[in-house]
Amino acid sequence: MEFKTIKIFINSHLATIVLNRPEVHNALNGEMIVELTQALELLRNHTFRILILKGEGKSFCSGADIQYMKHLGEQSYLKNVEEAKKLADLLYALYFFPKPTISIGKGNIMGGGIGLVACCDFSFCTRETFFSFSEARLGILPAVISPYIIRRIGLSKTKELFLSAKKFQSIEAQKIGLITKSVKQERIDLEVNHLVSEILKNAPNALKNIKLLLEENLKNSDLLYLKDYTSHLLAQIRSSEEAKEGFLAFLEKRKPNWYKDI
Repeated sequence: MEFKTIKIFINSHLATIVLNRPEVHNALNGEMIVELTQALELLRNHTFRILILKGEGKSFCSGADIQYMKHLGEQSYLKNVEEAKKLADLLYALYFFPKPTISIGKGNIMGGGIGLVACCDFSFCTRETFFSFSEARLGILPAVISPYIIRRIGLSKTKELFLSAKKFQSIEAQKIGLITKSVKQERIDLEVNHLVSEILKNAPNALKNIKLLLEENLKNSDLLYLKDYTSHLLAQIRSSEEAKEGFLAFLEKRKPNWYKDI
């Protein structure tokens, strides 16, 4: 499949999606939203182990393309619902991607771009990266990204940042849990590679199920239900071929067959 607004690179254990509209700081338009969703669907059953999301040029993603938004504002209500659902589908697909996901941020990351960051499992940004939920200053809402931002940083901090629309640096984003780490530009590849090497020591199916386990805990507060759910899940996983390999490798003092050194 050929893409116009993104690039995809795959090796044995890593896939990288690169947002490729650098002339507009990788702003999200209708075409990019659709292509990103298609790419995630294309990649979800591939054999690589980790997905990386990054941006070409000066910025990771400056949010929604203003020309695209202005055009939608002149369209019908039904057309606007249709386009909003496309962005919602993209964020949902990224949040529930079955492999660990890492975003690498730089430049100015706004609105929908922060939504992409929040939907990834890990996020590394340069010290010079700035964030803003700028929607209110344009007379719109950070609606579709809101579930993922609240999950990431909680209601109180989300309210503060949505209502003020203030600009904040990556070091603050790290403090509130929006990103994993704020690092110097020259160290960002080293930090990402270190995390990748740690993840590649872990069992792929276990990682997939950990992501589902955590979401199930978020959705349900009934401890009786969770007692039953987690017991059945553990029993299922413990008897899997992957777990049998992990137990045997430990007893034989060797690395399991999924373990990768990089």
